[in-house]
Amino acid sequence: MERTLAVLFVDIVDSTRLYETLGNVEASSLTRGRLQELIRTATGAGGRVIKSLGDGLLCAFEAASAAAAAACDMVLDPSDLSVRVGLHYGAVVETSDNDDVDIVGDAVNLTARLQSLARPGEILATEDFVVGLPSVLQARAVLLDRTAVKGKTTQIAIYTLHPLDRVDDSLETTVVGSQVLAPIRDTSITLQLTYRGETHVIGRAVSKLTVGRGDACDLRIWSKQASRQHGSIEFSRETFILTDHSSNGTYLLSEAGYPIHLHRDSAKVIGAGLIGFGAAPEDEAQDHVVRYRSEEG
Repeated sequence: MERTLAVLFVDIVDSTRLYETLGNVEASSLTRGRLQELIRTATGAGGRVIKSLGDGLLCAFEAASAAAAAACDMVLDPSDLSVRVGLHYGAVVETSDNDDVDIVGDAVNLTARLQSLARPGEILATEDFVVGLPSVLQARAVLLDRTAVKGKTTQIAIYTLHPLDRVDDSLETTVVGSQVLAPIRDTSITLQLTYRGETHVIGRAVSKLTVGRGDACDLRIWSKQASRQHGSIEFSRETFILTDHSSNGTYLLSEAGYPIHLHRDSAKVIGAGLIGFGAAPEDEAQDHVVRYRSEEG
């Protein structure tokens, strides 16, 4: 059955690193406790928890205003484990298998993508969600960017939704009707990827690179460790997102020394370090390793 709902994705930030630094038992206990808090917040605002995703939740609400209230409470929770939230309002297909209810469709995929782009403690929402809010809540929405999203032929507008006590009065905004819209920010930040003496640059000019062993990849990795279509690195909202599509996974090792293993997942690329496509990176001379560094011009 197709329905129009407000969809909310919430994710606990850096849960992978939590397990690496605290160990499985303590990290699992903290994550479960935080998830229970998020469930109470969602249901308390009138929402339904559709499924738990390990370190996150997929929730559905009848009204955008209820989903916005839940999202604000989630990011303002004083817990040490911060979250990021994606919000969208659109058509979903609701399925039922005995007592198990699920929702699928483009709206769910888009909401998940927004959540992955959000920073810790940030709520990102689509324009379809924002226009469904009452004017008092629309005034908390600030336009951040317009960006391409997988599966969409046109760019979508992305807004950040400020909780009631987190409005940045320094933002230069333009009032359009009942909405507060900020000009899209320009930036000269770039990500330099060095492999076998050649450097590729991602930024405003080139916003995405495909990576892998295949001939069609923008950055070709000459290693049997890498898959033919291994993954991609994309620039969006002043942030670089590394996404893995491979069999062996991708390893992100920052100069701070915190390794992250991605398998059919995404992570933000910050600062400088090494990326291992198909195996952990030890040295940039290895044929599966790329050195990265982000710079502001």
